[in-house]
Amino acid sequence: MRRGIKASLYLPLDCLDTLTNREEDLNDYFDSIKDFAYDYGSMEYQEKEVCYFDVILLDKTIKSVRQKYTGVKKYLKVLTGKQPKQIFIITFDKIM
Repeated sequence: MRRGIKASLYLPLDCLDTLTNREEDLNDYFDSIKDFAYDYGSMEYQEKEVCYFDVILLDKTIKSVRQKYTGVKKYLKVLTGKQPKQIFIITFDKIM
């Protein structure tokens, strides 16, 4: 059985340009994380346009998944200069 996290984060809309312009850096960093998927774009949240960032992470334990998730949030902050805010997060078990 694998453990996982699915989360949605958001950043100010101007971060979308930063993520798009640095997509190669994003891919290089995130390719190094095993069992990780992400998506980003723009959406309306609380009546304003924001940049969303969705992640799905899998690993053997919840603790290791949470550590990876924390690393992703820190990397986004370093890359954009803005702290990503969490919209929601769920943890789950995936039966192989």
